[in-house]
Formats: sequence, structure tokens, C-alpha cells
Amino acid sequence: MNLAIKVFLYTLPFQIFFFNWHNFSFSLSRILLIVVSWPLITKIKKLLKTKTLIVWALFLITTAISFLVAEKPEWTLRKWFFLINLSAALPIFYFYVKNTASNLFKILKLSLEASALPLIFSLLQFTSQFFFSKENLFSFFKLIGSFFWGKELTKTVINIPSWYVKINSKDIMRTFFPFPDPHSLSLYVNLIFALLFISFFIYQALNKKLFYFLLALSSTVQLLTFSRGGYLIFFIELLMIFFLIKESRKITFFLLFILLTSLFLLPIFSERFLSIVNFSDFSISERFNLWNKAIKLILNHPLEGIGLGNFPFYVNRFLKYYNPINLHNSYLEITAETGIFALIFFVLFNALIIYQAAKKQHLPLIIPLTGFLIHGFFESNIYNVPNFSLFLIICAIILAIEKNYD
Repeated sequence: MNLAIKVFLYTLPFQIFFFNWHNFSFSLSRILLIVVSWPLITKIKKLLKTKTLIVWALFLITTAISFLVAEKPEWTLRKWFFLINLSAALPIFYFYVKNTASNLFKILKLSLEASALPLIFSLLQFTSQFFFSKENLFSFFKLIGSFFWGKELTKTVINIPSWYVKINSKDIMRTFFPFPDPHSLSLYVNLIFALLFISFFIYQALNKKLFYFLLALSSTVQLLTFSRGGYLIFFIELLMIFFLIKESRKITFFLLFILLTSLFLLPIFSERFLSIVNFSDFSISERFNLWNKAIKLILNHPLEGIGLGNFPFYVNRFLKYYNPINLHNSYLEITAETGIFALIFFVLFNALIIYQAAKKQHLPLIIPLTGFLIHGFFESNIYNVPNFSLFLIICAIILAIEKNYD
């Protein structure tokens, strides 16, 4: 089990798809979750004694019920199996920390060590645009994409990529690799960034050299994602770190100064960030358009929704399962597709997790969770394997950790 968990954490940012058959892809991370969680079936009774996990189970049940109203029930089944599959991270890491308290250090250390390579790769991918043509880069990522993102998702990403941003009338390639898009990478970096401070200052699970190396690396990669939502969450996390981790205040103050200077004074970043209030911007106006459609659906189907994973079919009935349409809002997506009760259970689960962190006096652990939850207002983030897995791992740690942990 220990070896499988190590492999899972090290390979999580890359996914690695060995299985691509027709329009069905399965990553190594998801396979490992099934393998590791199988022996834990005998411990289901222990899990059901935890109120927070019961709420999560109710969330999964309500999403499953939406199968009954789905026009594309096969899409609902696939999405639901995805949620069940990734939900295995909760019992796996709950018992991993509960059984041996020192395993918390291992999880944090391995997760952060594993982040170094994808962060380096993303910087190499960014600099590649200065040496190779756009056509050559597209051909390259089309070639390797199926190995990291799956065959069908790669087709969708290549056809409608979000890899470029226009700065001063020039197309600039954003950091995104090994993720399929910059927004997913941005959330991953924000999760890692918060864990970096928590691991170094709270649990001393990281040495000084690695801390500063990953700090510089993650901050640079985040800026180069050109993700407006990512910038906002990066700023909020820095503020939370400043107030919740007192030992880090000199570093966080310096980083806040660098961030604000970059976003407001450096044209390459300020033009992008300040466009967040430009409602005529295509990506922003398109979000509002999708959100309006979702609100109409919620008003018409408040209790049952239209079926998990069925929103893209509602927008365009000619779409396949892998398509570029999502609501860019996890909360609207949950409600529109699976009904108001699913949203209530999802919100209640997160509220209970935050309460547990405060009760056990491990409040800094809510920093990455807050970043994930705020990101959910701008993107549909629960269907990304690395980010959703990290979110559930942090939740499991909070549930398992003791109050006077040292």
C-alpha cells in the first residue's frame, strides 16, 4: 500500500494514460486509487461513523439519482463513476494518516517533491515558443497529448485550445503543460503553493532549499499561466498565509509586493489581469451566457437537475462525451445537473471540513481548500484528476489528524 501511494502521489500531476480505447480513457492515477482502496471495503462501517463522510456519501447518492432524468444516462454513469473513483482518495488517505500519524509528513513531502518536475516542464513549455513555430508545437502536443490527457480529450484540446493569450496584440503561449489547459495548472500551482508554506512552517516536513526552490518555481509558473482567476486566488492565499502563518510574514509581504507590482505596473501582466472587469471580453461574456442558461435550468429543474454530465448536451445535442463545453462554475454545474440537494450536501461537506480544521487547531490547512473552493466560481474544477484528488487528500488529512499533532 505504501508503494502504491508513493507512485500515486509522484505520478498524479502527469496522469499517464496507458489505456485508450475508442472514446474511453483511463489514467494510472485512477487505476491506483481502485487498487489501493479495494482492501478498505471491510472498513466501511468505521467510515460511516464519521458524519462528514456520511455527508459526502449523500452527495454521491444525490448525483447518482440524476441518472433517472438524464437524456444521456451513459454520460451520467461515466461522470458518476469518475466521482466514485476519485472519492476513494478520502478513505485511503484518512486511514493512512489515522493509522500512522507520521504519514502526514510523507504525504506533504511527496506531494511537493512530485510538483517540481511538472513545474519545470511548464516553464520549458513556455520558453519553447521562442524557439519553435506554433505549428510545430501543436504537432508535438498532439503527439504526446494522448499519453498525458487521454486520446479523446487531446482531440478536444487541440481543436479548441486555451493555450494562448493576446498581450499587446501578440499571441503569447501560457504555461499549461503537463495539464491540458492553463486554468487547471493554475489551480494546481495554488494548491501546491499553500501546501508549501504549511509543510515548511507548520509541520517542518520540508528542507529550506527545497522550500525556496519550489516557492520561486511555483510563483513564476503562476504568473505565466495568465489566469485571472488564478491571480486572484494566489492573492487571497497569500493574505491567508500572512494572517494564519505568522512565521511566514516577511516572505509573504515580499511576495504580495511582487505580485501587486506585477499585476498593476508590468504591462505584460496588468493588461491581462485588469481585463477581469472587461465584460465585453469573449471568455467573460461567454461565462455569463453559460451561467444564464444554467440558472434557467435550475429554475426549471430545481430538485432533480438534468442529469450529471448532461449540461453540454443541453447546449449542443450534436456533441460527444468529450467536448469543450463546461459551465466554468462548479456550484452552478452541480445544481443544474444534479439538483439543489446535491449542492447542499457539497457545501455542507466543505463547511464541516473547515469546522474540523478550526476545532482541531489546524486552521492553515483550509488555505488550499479555500483556493479550490473559490476557483470553483470561475471553473468546473471537480473533474480534473490531480486537482480534485489533492483537494480530497487535504480533506482526508483534516478528518484524520489529531488536535495536538506534533
